[in-house]
Amino acid sequence: MDVSELHSRFEAMRAASRAQADTPLLLRRERLLRLHKLLQDNEARLCASVQADFGQRSARVTSLTELLPLHSQLRQALEKPIDGSTEAAQQLRSDLDSAIANISSGQNQLAYTVTSIGARGKALDLQEQANESLSIANASTQSSIRDSDPAEVMTRLTLQQTMLQASQMAFSRISQLSLFNSL
Repeated sequence: MDVSELHSRFEAMRAASRAQADTPLLLRRERLLRLHKLLQDNEARLCASVQADFGQRSARVTSLTELLPLHSQLRQALEKPIDGSTEAAQQLRSDLDSAIANISSGQNQLAYTVTSIGARGKALDLQEQANESLSIANASTQSSIRDSDPAEVMTRLTLQQTMLQASQMAFSRISQLSLFNSL
């Protein structure tokens, strides 16, 4: 599942929760209880999944930073009295909005991390290609050095040195020429 699909699913869930704003308080509390039980029952699986995504992140860190605050908010919402008053309903709605905001923040952090991991993977692929190209070039150079005849190399070097000296001498003579020498 890619990040955009995850984001669209979350937005669909948020829209569904907003569409059911007049849901009775008891039904909301029952849903919160189910969510709390789901989190408790699947905490180890959630931590293992986050650890697999992040690599070096321990289950304890995930539990403390991601799941414990959510458990705490759910517990606070469930401990509120349900006397049917509008104030209690507003407070519960506020608590639910806070929990949804925390889930949204976690989703954004997850999207950022997935993007970061993708960018790192791409950089690794590019570096691997560059290393492979350099390895091929090095092997080719080493092969040409090994296969060269020392006498032929010395002959070419002497020829190149002679050509260099001749071009330097020609340059020095040309640079000394001027229009005044002709007059």
